[in-house]
Amino acid sequence: MNPTPANGPAGRTPPAAFVLFPFRSHPVKETRMTYDDPEDRAEAEAQTRQRQAADLEHIAAYYRLERRLGITVALGGRVRHDGREGVIVDTAGQRLKVMFYGDQQASICHATSQMEYETATGWITATPVPDPWAAGPAAA
Repeated sequence: MNPTPANGPAGRTPPAAFVLFPFRSHPVKETRMTYDDPEDRAEAEAQTRQRQAADLEHIAAYYRLERRLGITVALGGRVRHDGREGVIVDTAGQRLKVMFYGDQQASICHATSQMEYETATGWITATPVPDPWAAGPAAA
């Protein structure tokens, strides 16, 4: 039997703790942290906020969206990706996790690829950072 997302590898139904992604042929274990101590939870949340702040700082510095286009990238910001509207709920390195309206799970999106951001003046399309090497090396 061929593996499919419905029946898992070799025709076996994966355990409930596993999730199959359509682009992978093997199950990936989904982990959820439980905390017995409220201090552990508070520390984990502080680390998450610190990671998110660092990721957003990197996105702001690298893509220069605010300076170039007047776009502020922040958690809770409304975006459109490929025409679908949603809200930025987390970061994933230099990418954004967006919860699209009607979806059950956040999607990972690139900060400039097919992305529009809602601003006070309306929707603004993000553009990639100009590539200084696109025209080739400077003539000496």
